Amino acid sequence: MKVRLIERGSGGQKVHEFGDGEILIGRGSDNQLNIEDSAASRRHAQLTIAENSCQLRDLGSSNGTFIGQERITNRELKNGDVFLVGRTKFEFQSVAQSASTRHPVSDAPPPLGSEPQVGQQADVSKGKPNGRRSSSSTWLYAIFSVVIIGAIFIFFIPAYPVQSGTVLSCSLCNREISNTVTTQHVPFIERSNYSISRSTGMCNECGTQPVNYSIRYHCKRCGKLIGTEVKTALRRETPTDQDRKEGYCDDRCRALDESDHFIDKGTQILDKLSPTSGLGNLIQLP
Repeated sequence: MKVRLIERGSGGQKVHEFGDGEILIGRGSDNQLNIEDSAASRRHAQLTIAENSCQLRDLGSSNGTFIGQERITNRELKNGDVFLVGRTKFEFQSVAQSASTRHPVSDAPPPLGSEPQVGQQADVSKGKPNGRRSSSSTWLYAIFSVVIIGAIFIFFIPAYPVQSGTVLSCSLCNREISNTVTTQHVPFIERSNYSISRSTGMCNECGTQPVNYSIRYHCKRCGKLIGTEVKTALRRETPTDQDRKEGYCDDRCRALDESDHFIDKGTQILDKLSPTSGLGNLIQLP
């Protein structure tokens, strides 16, 4: 009886054909079917090929031999059976039978605890492992998780310290008068809404210092400077020099101003007595 074994492992797909006899399968180099699989024993299993049958026997391996999900010790293989040695899968085919009777390879892993986990599953149609697809999906899931966690930190979690409040300092001595700055934690996106405002004023010591300011008096008639008076006030009252029109520089300005006053009064009286005559316009100074 001639059989064909299709090996699907980490090294890709290989095809082996054997005739009648005993075939040793394992990691050791002295086996007829040597596999590069760390999960397989040095002498893992044995195939006994006879004229009309093929027996698969486990040789006391550490991780066991499986057909489908069942761990076996000795089993006759049927055309299309798939058995697992370590992490390497083999599909058994009888060369004499038609290929249409083959069964599809089952990708279902054996029960947990009875064998080591299989690292890569075979793609039957292409003969290439699809572990790359699983790895890509894992990376996409990890990136998506990082983005979601980052968005939560930015928009919702108050994890960033900010300071806000007002600092008032003296404009003369730069001494700090008051400080209402506080620290709090806010989400990253709200950091720009908080700031420290600074303003100036006058401290008590500088504000109570006496300062001098002057008042300049000018003639009400001609505007000539008559005299200057120096006074004292507190600095916080922000006194400034002043110009006032009070008094007269001489008797002539006083007389002229008083005559203008009487003329204005007389004009107003005449206008009230005869509003349409315009007699008040007849009284004018030369």
